[in-house]
Amino acid sequence: MRRVVGAFLERNSRGFRRRVPGLVRIAYQPGPEPVPIDHLVSPLRYDIIVRERYFAFLRERRALAEEDVEDFMELSRRQPYFAWFSRIVVPSSNHPEIAADPERLNAAFERRVRASIELLDAFESMGYDRRRPIVLRTGRQIAPTLTGKRLARRMYAADGCHRLALLRLKGVNVLESGMYRVRDAKVLTPRDNTAILLDAMPISPHDYFSFLSLSYADREISSEEALLDHVRSTDPDSLPELEQVIAVDSPRLSTPARPRA
Repeated sequence: MRRVVGAFLERNSRGFRRRVPGLVRIAYQPGPEPVPIDHLVSPLRYDIIVRERYFAFLRERRALAEEDVEDFMELSRRQPYFAWFSRIVVPSSNHPEIAADPERLNAAFERRVRASIELLDAFESMGYDRRRPIVLRTGRQIAPTLTGKRLARRMYAADGCHRLALLRLKGVNVLESGMYRVRDAKVLTPRDNTAILLDAMPISPHDYFSFLSLSYADREISSEEALLDHVRSTDPDSLPELEQVIAVDSPRLSTPARPRA
């Protein structure tokens, strides 16, 4: 059924709209204001950082991707990008069973890598394509994440996260109103991909708190105590939110005594 419905989706200048009779039409509104990209990334979407780092990896080894595909794919499977693909993308796809089939999983990952190479090449030659705006989501009510994090912000990353990663890699800090569209829901439960990745791969406390500082500080802060002190003195209203985020994630953090597989 999902495939049938998908065949009736049409992209136009106003976004995607359903053309199936009897179904509610999904409308996307123009972005109303500039949105800091780091606020879309942190604290819930560490996967966008993973994608950005993989694009940097692709840049460095672009020639190898053409000269020796087998070696390049072997290197790619050692990157956090593979953990993201196998633990987040595949389980939420139409065929989650391929996660248990190494041959099918590797073939699917190779297709994903080829698509990422094409996207990187297009972005570097033509820049951001405003004809395909990134999609953000909001809701009249913002529910806690399934992991229990409740955030005060209104906008959340949805579709186009590879392009968000490329914009960050290029040094773009703000998603301007003409660069994105918004899908509004009655109740939105934001995705917490950070928690999934903390369980899927090693993320050090230094890396984690630097990641949190993207959203809660005006500079990189790489320790829990320093970040909490900074927010306590500069934005005390955000302190309970930050403490809740850390409380959910801290049991999953990698330490020398407790590495993640």
